[in-house]
Amino acid sequence: MSIILLGTGNTLGGVYRAKSSTAVFAANQIFLVDCGCGVVQRLLASGIGPNHINKIFFTHHHADHNGGFIDFFVTSSLNRLDLGRHIPIEVYGPTNTEEIISKMRQSVDSDVASRKSTDGNWSKIIFNELNNGIIYNKEGLVVTVFLVDHGPYKPAVGYKFEYNGKKIVFSGDTAPNENVKFHSKKADILIHEAYNTEWIKATVKQNPADDQTMKAVMAKHTSTIEAAKIAREAEVGHLVLTHHIPSPVPVARIEKQYVRGVAEIFKGKISIGRDLMEIF
Repeated sequence: MSIILLGTGNTLGGVYRAKSSTAVFAANQIFLVDCGCGVVQRLLASGIGPNHINKIFFTHHHADHNGGFIDFFVTSSLNRLDLGRHIPIEVYGPTNTEEIISKMRQSVDSDVASRKSTDGNWSKIIFNELNNGIIYNKEGLVVTVFLVDHGPYKPAVGYKFEYNGKKIVFSGDTAPNENVKFHSKKADILIHEAYNTEWIKATVKQNPADDQTMKAVMAKHTSTIEAAKIAREAEVGHLVLTHHIPSPVPVARIEKQYVRGVAEIFKGKISIGRDLMEIF
């Protein structure tokens, strides 16, 4: 089991980072966790044809986590030398998933009608909704979903992927949360969202009108230091930070500033997630 980080940015987007999405390789398949804007371009850049994926796990339905779905849905089905997806997409997520994603699907009805007239399976979506428990269990891969705390946005969830003796956990967007810590116990990899407290304070100092907004942001997310404490207490092997707030330019010396203090808390491997980073 391995992953490619497709989008490691936040809701503001940016030049260097697409919005949230990760490819998971397990059980001879490729899965997506979240589907933010830019996902198709990042898949192609990583050498993955979108048509090879038909299972998506959503952590929640803020637009930076599902805004790339329509592009992915249509692009993955386009018939290039008969390489388009011919089967339904399977969508997994919390209990508002069908309501939201089905509306996105309906918005491209006219596009769908013009693409293929003989085989409608590609245009269908199979929904699987759950907030807590095992949401997927096939071919040795077990995926557990659990609730997290994303402030006023509910429901929001994280995921635990277990396959062939390996465990990878996705925090989703969340404030520090006991469910993340519990499911991450001795995980091989914990992919956790993060913000840098000092950088946010510097931003507010330059723009005092943003003070309340940034306080609200910090209340529903997890700082780099808090993520390090969670990783230490859960005894994970490798902490991967993503969904960066603010997003550091992918330059080593700047990223080093972004994670200042993390290595003093968590002694395992630490990665500052970049788009197209492969993690095994």
